[in-house]
Amino acid sequence: MAHPRMYDDSNPAIERLREICLALPEVFEKEAWGECTFRVTGGSMFAIGNVEGVSVTLGSSSPDLCQTVLGSPVRFTATVVDSVPAPNGSVTFTDFTWNGLTPVTTTLAANVPVNLSGQASVTMTSLAAGGLNRGNHFITATYNRDGNNALSSVTMVQKVHANASSTQLTVSPNPSNVGALVSITATVSSVPSGGGTPSGMVTFLDGASVIGQVSLNAGGIATVAKSNLVYGSHTITAIYASDTQFAASSASSILTINPVEPPAVQLSASAPSVAEGTSILNVSVTRTGDISGFSTVEYATSDTAGSNDCNVINGVASSRCDYLTTLGTLEFAPGEVSKAIGIPIIDDTRAEGN
Repeated sequence: MAHPRMYDDSNPAIERLREICLALPEVFEKEAWGECTFRVTGGSMFAIGNVEGVSVTLGSSSPDLCQTVLGSPVRFTATVVDSVPAPNGSVTFTDFTWNGLTPVTTTLAANVPVNLSGQASVTMTSLAAGGLNRGNHFITATYNRDGNNALSSVTMVQKVHANASSTQLTVSPNPSNVGALVSITATVSSVPSGGGTPSGMVTFLDGASVIGQVSLNAGGIATVAKSNLVYGSHTITAIYASDTQFAASSASSILTINPVEPPAVQLSASAPSVAEGTSILNVSVTRTGDISGFSTVEYATSDTAGSNDCNVINGVASSRCDYLTTLGTLEFAPGEVSKAIGIPIIDDTRAEGN
């Protein structure tokens, strides 16, 4: 039975295929099943032209190359658009991979009927990964209009990882202060344990902003240190990108950055007192707030005794009668919180205020 022609002879793709094939020795063109084919002497077909009006797309339920783990179900769906109604149309799914240096081709499902939506699907849980197999699978969906003649095919890559991974995130110190150095560390390990140590990159984010990208060391650890985080709450995330063996994973933590109080100083006592017979009154000065830098404090003594006679007992010290006027500068080093001011006391026999 003669088949109607299924291709456009003036199609540029057919013309280019014809040009390439007929330039080879002992090649001739023959129309078969309504399709344009090219054969060598003896009749063996080695090329077939694309059929007009047919397109096939192939999708995966796990298209992310970083996520799929050995044993996870993956559903492949071929979608066919055919200008000619094909109630008997079907799709055959095949898998090509490498086990070390050995190529392996497997038929996943043959002649899966195309449904009324133009789709055919197959679900697999047995795509290989681990050992010599790196888990790189070339999945091909081939559409057959009448169950015998291949019309069109499409291939996609499905990556399968032999192991899952787990990412642990530590942020220290937490909470921290504006301007302080914060260490952010991601530790990536095998799931299940004992599968080896993951390699590859970890990306660190503050919210949606990337704040670092670091390779895992030999222990599966990556660290960034930041001192420019602003006041407020920060969602810190570490994303492990996967490698050949280990799938991706991530972890998040909330970091609180507190505002820094400016440095301040205060005396140990608002009204220090001392008895006769003491040579030095030591007044402690305490620094609070931001103590990460240097601070300088200038000081001087003063009183309200005025010209009162030194024999007056009123509890008010006088620089004329009780102590020597003292002034100077205290210098606090980073991290230093306390210093003392020494005020010389005048020791005499007068009865006077303390």
